[in-house]
Amino acid sequence: MVTVYGRGIGARGEAVWNATVVFRPIAGNGGFPKFGLSDGDGAFEVSGLEPGAYTVVVTQRFYDVHTFLMNVTRDEYIEISLVPDYEHPEIY
Repeated sequence: MVTVYGRGIGARGEAVWNATVVFRPIAGNGGFPKFGLSDGDGAFEVSGLEPGAYTVVVTQRFYDVHTFLMNVTRDEYIEISLVPDYEHPEIY
């Protein structure tokens, strides 16, 4: 099994807390989605992943949804840059 850990970072370099990071296996990879939640420093960990291809979806209520593909082969650290959701300024 593989673990991906990392940090969510905002546009000004600030930690993005309470972000949900979901790894969804791409067809043929099998398994179930796994997720982690970022802490006050923006750090998260998603463990128990089978090696293979995943669609990664990151959500946090004050930021745009961020989606990307990732091929997981070994334990790895990643940084995810998130963009503020300016479409809904009333929530700031």
